[in-house]
Amino acid sequence: MLRMVLLVAVPLLAVSCSMMHEDYEPMPDMLGDSYVSVTVSAGSREATTRGPQGGEDGDGREDATENEYKISNLTLLLYRDAAGINSTANPTIEHAIYFSSFNVVTENGNDGYDNKTYSTFTKKLDDGIERAVYHVIAIANAGDKTSLKGQALSSVRNHIITEQWKSAASINDYTDFVMTSEEDATIDMTTGEGSFDNPFEATIDVERLAARIDFDIAGGTYHSENGGYYEYAVEGSTTDKYRLKSIKVKNMLTSGSYLIKRVATAVDGTGLSYLGAETVESNVATNYVFDPWTNLKTSTIPTDLSYQESNLINVTNQTKTVGEETFFTLAYTQENTLPSVENNEIKATYATALEFTGEYISNGTSKGESKVTYYIRHCDPNDNADETSPMKYGIVRNNIYRVKVSKVNKQDPAIPDGKALLDLNIKVKKWHVIKHSEIVM
Repeated sequence: MLRMVLLVAVPLLAVSCSMMHEDYEPMPDMLGDSYVSVTVSAGSREATTRGPQGGEDGDGREDATENEYKISNLTLLLYRDAAGINSTANPTIEHAIYFSSFNVVTENGNDGYDNKTYSTFTKKLDDGIERAVYHVIAIANAGDKTSLKGQALSSVRNHIITEQWKSAASINDYTDFVMTSEEDATIDMTTGEGSFDNPFEATIDVERLAARIDFDIAGGTYHSENGGYYEYAVEGSTTDKYRLKSIKVKNMLTSGSYLIKRVATAVDGTGLSYLGAETVESNVATNYVFDPWTNLKTSTIPTDLSYQESNLINVTNQTKTVGEETFFTLAYTQENTLPSVENNEIKATYATALEFTGEYISNGTSKGESKVTYYIRHCDPNDNADETSPMKYGIVRNNIYRVKVSKVNKQDPAIPDGKALLDLNIKVKKWHVIKHSEIVM
């Protein structure tokens, strides 16, 4: 999650570039012509680890990479309604502000990405702003979304984003990860000076629409021969080995995510809340996170729902280290949640999964290639809950899903059983909170 602080400065009606804004006395109901400039500065805080998986924080939070974190453009949508994002009155988006260029300045002589400031030139709003409390929706890295001005709030809540990052030759070079509001935010323009020196203030948190899937190499020893593989000891054997050669990511949703995250207490939409928090009890979710097709994922596949699978990903020794975890990234993917898993056909059709390809070695002799499919769990890390429990399987925005081989079980070489071969462990982490300093408007 990225944290932005929004400051709105409303100077005198434009007379010249050097106007004396301190003499400005705004009309009672209108603030007149308004000019905006934005400064985005990054900082960080310590991540705290907590369980259980699922919920808002899962197994803790983790820093983003520079590319995952960087903002290249920003749209702000302003509307009025006391109920905010969950309004049933369906207010209209009254103002939309777009920023497309940021000057980058390094702070404190530290060249790290979390010590850079992004700033824009001053911009003028298309019309005056009334003195009122406005709710604010932030959309970063999605390009110019000011066309959403004039639309009803319901249309914005239902808006679907299909392009959520820009791909590159290497997954480590992907950029422009789309981020939108994580919590409801307001800016109060009913009181205060609203000058350059004393601007109005508000705080906005945003989170990525994408999720990330990693493979944790713990327990394996890398060997570069034969295309590369990680070798694992086999439980209960001094001679048998398992060689993991490649991984494929299956059922990655590609048809889009809601601009605004939503949760509900039942799959029929009961208790629907926009920007609501995920909740868990005893490792089991007590509400659902909805993608646009969640409650339609039955034996009849929706016509506008699309998935893809990754190419075969050969294991690599090019890894990243965070704390005690060393891993490499397999894929970024869109939010993909299931109402329940009534049968294995539903799970195989919709649930995002990893297919591991490896080789079992017994007494120095290969017993052939084996494939193991692991369906990614969002909740219930120990697989104790019923298959129909909410959010047991799923991909939720702004989460990192990190899977590792925790144990390789001894096999009878004459009767190999791929399903019983690997024990897999998963951690579900939110991307680290990034506190931004002031966005000056």
